[in-house]
Amino acid sequence: MKTIKFYTGISLLAVLLLLSGCGKELDELPAGGSGTESPENPAQSEGELLRLRVSDAGYLDAGTGSRATDSGLTTTFEDGDKIGLFVVNNENEVLYANVPYTKSGEEWTASQNVRTKGYPVRVFAYYPYVEDDKIIGKINNEAQDASAFFKTYIDGVDITDQSTPELYRQADVMACMVTVNDKDAAREELTLTMNHQMGLVVVQLPETVTLTSVNCYLKGDESYEWTAQNVTLPANLSEESLTVTGGIQPLKEETGYRYLCKSGDNNIPFSGGFKTYGATKSYSVSSATVSAGSSKTYNVSVTPFAVEGKVEYPLQPGDFYMKDGSILPSVTQENKANCIGIVYWVPTATDPLESHSPTWLEEHSTCTHGLVVGLKEQQSQWGTFGEITNITDSDKGGIFRGYSNTKRLVSEHFDYAIVSAYNRLKTDVTLPSDKTSGWYVPSVGELVKLYQAKSKVDYSLSALSSTTLSSLLYWSSGEISPNNAWNVNLDKGNVNVINKSNSYSVRLAFAF
Repeated sequence: MKTIKFYTGISLLAVLLLLSGCGKELDELPAGGSGTESPENPAQSEGELLRLRVSDAGYLDAGTGSRATDSGLTTTFEDGDKIGLFVVNNENEVLYANVPYTKSGEEWTASQNVRTKGYPVRVFAYYPYVEDDKIIGKINNEAQDASAFFKTYIDGVDITDQSTPELYRQADVMACMVTVNDKDAAREELTLTMNHQMGLVVVQLPETVTLTSVNCYLKGDESYEWTAQNVTLPANLSEESLTVTGGIQPLKEETGYRYLCKSGDNNIPFSGGFKTYGATKSYSVSSATVSAGSSKTYNVSVTPFAVEGKVEYPLQPGDFYMKDGSILPSVTQENKANCIGIVYWVPTATDPLESHSPTWLEEHSTCTHGLVVGLKEQQSQWGTFGEITNITDSDKGGIFRGYSNTKRLVSEHFDYAIVSAYNRLKTDVTLPSDKTSGWYVPSVGELVKLYQAKSKVDYSLSALSSTTLSSLLYWSSGEISPNNAWNVNLDKGNVNVINKSNSYSVRLAFAF
C-alpha cells in the first residue's frame, strides 16, 4: 500500500531522447497508442538529449490564494509510479501517444525512445498512468494547454470511490504541458510541473476538546481521582462519519477526511458527526466549492462542554501536579500558584515500574503512577570529603533508590550539606500524604529519566515562571567512595563521579 503524501516540489530527473521521425495524425494511430515509434533511421540524427525535472505544483489555498505548504498536501512519487506522455508537433500531429514513464530511483524511464521531427513540439504529461484504451481518443490534439488537452478524459474519470489510498491516488489526476521551441531549448533542463486537475476538500476534525467540568482518574486506579474545570484533553473521537452529496466516498485519515471533486462540481454539501467523551457532535457545510488545483480546509471545532461520569486521564511528562493531588495538562494565571511539581516519568508497557525496583513501594504501595520533579533547586556540596556512608548508587541508572537513600541520609548524616539542601527545598511545599511518597533526592536512575524528559519539563517550568533545569550537573542521593558521589549531567545525560566537596545543583522528586 502506498503512503499518502502530497507533493509540492520534489525533484525527479528523467531523460527523453527526441530525434526526428515520421508522425501520424491522431485518427491514424493504432489502438495500441504507445506502440507508435517511427522506424529507426540513421539519417535522422537531429535532436537533443533532454533532461527532465518532474514536480507537483501543489494545491492553491482557496482561502488565502497562496500555495499550500502543509506536507499533508504534497505528493511523493514512489518507485513504480507512472506518468503518461504525449508529443504533438506544430501541425497538431500526435507523434507519440500515451508513452509510459516509470519512476526508478531518481529517474523516470520509458519502454521506448521518443523521437520528434522538427520544432516546436508540445509535450503533454499526466499522472497517474492509465492504459491506452482508457485515454486514446479522449484527448484534444489542437489544445494549447494541459487542461484542454485532457479535458474529455478527465471529465470521464470516475472519482466516486476515494476510500482507500490507492483509489484516492487514481482520482488525483495531474497534468502539464511544456513547449520545446528549438534545439537550444531542448538542451536546457525541461521541467514538467504537474498541476492537479481536481479540487481538494479537507475536513479537519478536532484533536482536542475543552471540558468545562470533568471527573478524572488515573489509568488502573479509579481511587486516584479529581475534578478539573476548563481542561483541554485529547478528543478521543469515535463513531466518525462523513457523507458527501453525490455519493463521493472520502478518504478517512487519522485527523479527519479528504476528498477530490471535479472543477465543474460546485456547491457540494457535506455533513458528518462523531462522539467525544460520550457526547454526540455533528457538523455540516451547505456548499463546498473548490476549483481545479485548489484546496479548502474546513476545521471542525467543539464548543466546551461538561462531562458526566469519570474520564481516564492520559498522564504524560510535562503535566502539572497540583497541591491537592490533581493533575492538569496546562495551567492558567488563576491556578498556577497551586502547582507544586512537574510530571517527568510515567511507566509504560516497554518501561514498567517494576523494572526499576522502586524502593518506596514497601511504604507507599499505591504510588505506582509516575515521578514528579520539584519547581526549585539548590546549589550545594554533597557531603563530608573522605567519609564513607555506604549509601550507594550505580552508574547503570536502572534502580529507583532515591527514596531509601534520602531516608538514610536524613537519619544517619543529617549534618551533610545535601541534607540541608533537601530540608530547605521541601520547606513550605506540603505534598498530599495519602497520594505521594514524600520528597526525596533522586537517584542516578531517576535523574536519567529526568534528563530524558528535560525539554517537556522545561517547557512546563517556563509556563510557571519557575527555574528551568538550567544547571548542567545535579547531585544523586548516592555515593561511590569516601571522596566522590554520583552526579548526572542534564545537558547530555551522562553520569559522572564528582568530588563531594564541589557545589552543584540539588532538585527534589516524589512518586505518586
